[in-house]
Amino acid sequence: MNSKGAALKMTVSSLLAVLGSFWGVLSLPFLMLCVLMATDYCTGIIKSRQTGTVCSRTGIKGIIKKLCYGGAVIAAAGVDYTVTYLSKTLGRDTGISGIFVLLVTFWLIINECISILENLSAIGVPMPQFLMKAASYLKNNIETKGEKEDE
Repeated sequence: MNSKGAALKMTVSSLLAVLGSFWGVLSLPFLMLCVLMATDYCTGIIKSRQTGTVCSRTGIKGIIKKLCYGGAVIAAAGVDYTVTYLSKTLGRDTGISGIFVLLVTFWLIINECISILENLSAIGVPMPQFLMKAASYLKNNIETKGEKEDE
């Protein structure tokens, strides 16, 4: 392995180790979200090339939107931290932590899956209808779970 390959491997390993130790249970869902965002972006580019609608402005908007997903996850983590801190401070520890960040992350994962399936379908890849229905069902259940947690 050349030095560039070793450096890349070391960098990726270090980032994953830091992510895993810092976020714990959230690290794998967040990593999955990142992979799905990249896949969605790539399938979106392929779709736009096939339909002749390639536009750099739309591509940049897509990248910015994907980066903002990270902001949504960070905001949800902030809410979780605040709720946990306040509940412990007030002596009413719920024992639940990380629920908002997990709900947001899984909701975004399902959104990305739906978008990828839609892109693939538009490209001409045959999509089983049950898969689209299952993804929509999961998305709706996560939204419902989030609404119940708010009550």
